[in-house]
Amino acid sequence: MNRIYITNKPNAWFDKDNAECFDDETYWDGNNHISIWNNSQFIRSTLYYTASKNWVLHTHSAYQGSRDSFEIIDLESVTIFFIKNNYVIEDLQADVKSLLLPLLKEMEV
Repeated sequence: MNRIYITNKPNAWFDKDNAECFDDETYWDGNNHISIWNNSQFIRSTLYYTASKNWVLHTHSAYQGSRDSFEIIDLESVTIFFIKNNYVIEDLQADVKSLLLPLLKEMEV
């Protein structure tokens, strides 16, 4: 068990070993790998879908003295994370896809 405490919800935690993990995508700008989600070479994010069906965004930085954060985020932010990071929602696991597809259809213009 790898217990991770939630930054924005005191005393809450999730087991990282039992969560599904989605990394942010990067692109090469000619000098550095830049996070598409954060538009930074120093800040990266990973999204976790926990066993208790919560979405947790892990943000970590290469800046000296910065602290990692693990925050529960809403379904709209999750959908935006997947879209912005070029995930094909239709290709995700059935339980995740069923949560995101209705919201994705609402967001379509």
